[in-house]
Amino acid sequence: MTVSLISLGCPKNLVDSEIILGNLIKANFQLTADWKKSNVVIINTCAFLHSAVKEAEQWIHKTISYKKKGNIKKIIIAGCLSQRYKDSILSKFPDIDGIIGIDDISNINKFLVGQGFSPANKTSTPKGLPYISETIYKTPKYLHNCETPRLLTTNHYAYLKIADGCDNYCSYCLIPQIRGRLRSRKIDDIMQEAKNLAQQGVKELILIAQDTTLYGKDIYNKQSDCNRHCERPKEARQSLNQQYEGDCFEVAFATPSQRHTQEVSLVRLLKRLVKIKDIEWLRVLYTHPAHWTRKLIQAYKDNPKICRYVDLPLQHISNKMLALMNRPYTRIDVEKLLSKLKKIPNIAIRTSFIVGFPNETEKDFQELLKFIKDQKFTHLGCFTYSREQGTVAYNLPNQIPAKIKKERYNAIMAAQQKISLKRMKSFVGKNLQVMIDSPNSDVTLSRMTKGLYYIGRTEFDAPEIDGVVYVTSYVTPHSVILDAKRCGSEATHQAKNLKLKPGDFINVKITSAQPYAIYGTTD
Repeated sequence: MTVSLISLGCPKNLVDSEIILGNLIKANFQLTADWKKSNVVIINTCAFLHSAVKEAEQWIHKTISYKKKGNIKKIIIAGCLSQRYKDSILSKFPDIDGIIGIDDISNINKFLVGQGFSPANKTSTPKGLPYISETIYKTPKYLHNCETPRLLTTNHYAYLKIADGCDNYCSYCLIPQIRGRLRSRKIDDIMQEAKNLAQQGVKELILIAQDTTLYGKDIYNKQSDCNRHCERPKEARQSLNQQYEGDCFEVAFATPSQRHTQEVSLVRLLKRLVKIKDIEWLRVLYTHPAHWTRKLIQAYKDNPKICRYVDLPLQHISNKMLALMNRPYTRIDVEKLLSKLKKIPNIAIRTSFIVGFPNETEKDFQELLKFIKDQKFTHLGCFTYSREQGTVAYNLPNQIPAKIKKERYNAIMAAQQKISLKRMKSFVGKNLQVMIDSPNSDVTLSRMTKGLYYIGRTEFDAPEIDGVVYVTSYVTPHSVILDAKRCGSEATHQAKNLKLKPGDFINVKITSAQPYAIYGTTD
């Protein structure tokens, strides 16, 4: 039986997909990248936003059309779409063969042979009836460990999921309902997986969770108390208290009277991860502005292995909008935190904002736009508000028209493009350390420069979401120059001859820049 997997969504979902693949290999299933010719197709879905749901449904329709032609025998739907729409997915897609939930990814082999499913129709079970996992109606509690089979798909970098679920309950977000409550892995277990990945040749570990800065709250930080000296505004304090449930986190924008000796679990984890010899870069994604600590900032300063890169989704800057979003901080808090973060030498800060949230006035938006222009973030993502049924924000009055959302989105991205271009141009003439991600298959560029192009990143860029570095590595006169007739695979072969491969670190002199890419040559 041949099996293929289509992975949709974020890096957290990618880790789940790699675990599914690892378990299939362990069970001796034959994997294929060509889903059109496989016996079984598994679609690991995302359903965080309407756009993600639409993408997942498009893939389901596509695979069903091939199943009707006889190419595919079985279609299994996994992931967040299954968890969110468990009551309607079978009626909408009667041609699928089964649904598995988040808690089932390590048992995928059982589902492929018909075990572990309950009939979708309890009163009648004709042959060929779609089946649904018995755990799909329960709150997810799954958490993988260092012994869980996993097929790494990224080779020289890897996502290291340190926790799953979320306790933040932002008013626009369904993650707690879809993924469950926060559940953190033990530090020793994470360390063993990190070492295993290093032994596989991984050079960059990227820590991920729904909120990495809240890591360990559920297993390590239960006994502390931050309520005694809290001087934050009453509303923000109540929101924080509800989230932390008595836990004490030394927020970076706290007053001196709020300081304490508790060491946040993420700091403890980072201090151990930096000791793994073969890991060159540690990157932390998905941090929360309210959960940063002085100790975490100091860890960035003290450990050169930790990339000078902060992923800090702010979502808005208007105090009114932050309160409506249930984000437990104010503009002053954010400005204090950013001031402290910018004291980390060469720090790059990525953020994201939501425009068109209910009740966002033109005044609120202009405040946000000016803030962006003033702060000059290294990287910025902007999203138009997606009204998701089941969230608190879904029922808020004064929903914003799509046209206004789009206009505000365009204004922010135009402003950020200018900021990005100016920053990228500042690198021209400088030498940067670059990690090679892949040889470039654009033979036209290779021919124009009479060299070979590689695609890489600096420590200031996360894979897939940030800018890239196009590196030209010049060949010696007697070397063969690629011409337009050669294909990408041949370009890869030539690149190997130059002994540059994914995961290699090289010094690159930057020669030109665009808003989201820079170009350079090897020394």
